[in-house]
Amino acid sequence: MDYAKINVLIVTYKQADVIGRNIESILRQKEYGLNKIIICDDCSPDNNWDVIQKYVSQYPNNIIAYRNSQNLGIYGNSNKLASLCGDADLYCWLEGDDALRDGFFKTMQNFIIDNHINLEESIGLFGDYYAISPNGSKTLIKNDFAVKGYSPYGAYLRNIATWRASLFSASIIKQFKPVICDKGLILAETLFDSQWFKYMTKAYYCPVAGSIYYTGIGVSAIWGLSKSDSDYRTLETINMWQYLLDNKIVTKPEDVFWANAKIAQSRCVRRFSVCELLDFVKNGLKGMRGYKKNYMLLFLQACHLIVIGMQKALK
Repeated sequence: MDYAKINVLIVTYKQADVIGRNIESILRQKEYGLNKIIICDDCSPDNNWDVIQKYVSQYPNNIIAYRNSQNLGIYGNSNKLASLCGDADLYCWLEGDDALRDGFFKTMQNFIIDNHINLEESIGLFGDYYAISPNGSKTLIKNDFAVKGYSPYGAYLRNIATWRASLFSASIIKQFKPVICDKGLILAETLFDSQWFKYMTKAYYCPVAGSIYYTGIGVSAIWGLSKSDSDYRTLETINMWQYLLDNKIVTKPEDVFWANAKIAQSRCVRRFSVCELLDFVKNGLKGMRGYKKNYMLLFLQACHLIVIGMQKALK
């Protein structure tokens, strides 16, 4: 069978205890189009690099590994890895603590063939994924925005779409630009991850649980450990949405409304205001036009803001 060639790209830092699980989950897909596994280690202080090198020595034709001479941070490392993506028909992005599920590539390759998908176009192939918490609870996250008619970039902004359990054509990653990393982690994450969706012209959904996301052990786990951390994260969120507006990265009217809603929401979390609450609801309703899936979430978030306001008023 003449399958599409797939390069798997892995960013990793200080993950010696899980990186082997990641690599082995990919190698089990080897017969179904795996071309190269390209890994970028961000100058890990543990023996992450040693573990990676063992796999390189065992699979020299399948694995290419790079080690940064100094720590670049997750999105500095991501910038570098995107530039080292190599040549393939499709690309799969993973973080070091992720894992693919058996049969993912096989199912996707058959989906491509059965649906006569043109990989020369800027396309994304989306599957579902499991999120497993540190206590072992398992949740299936649907990534089916494409069959609901949502635009890829708009779905990403509303947290309806993710790059997990997905494959992207070469014409998308070849358009990637390095993102700024000195204005906060949330902005860097948004600017980088959104490129998968920003450059996409067509999205497909295949109902397969393609990967596993182990929550609570990655970079995001450092957030929210104390009130000051939470306040800082909220301020970063405000600055991120404002940056997207000021630099005209978000331009569609419904996306502008959504950005203003998220700014009002974050301001309300930091310091409750009825005006900010009403601004969140007003802009949120306008921003959710065409994205009906999240109307209930919008209502629940508004209720949460009211509870926050009541708690602060009683103190």
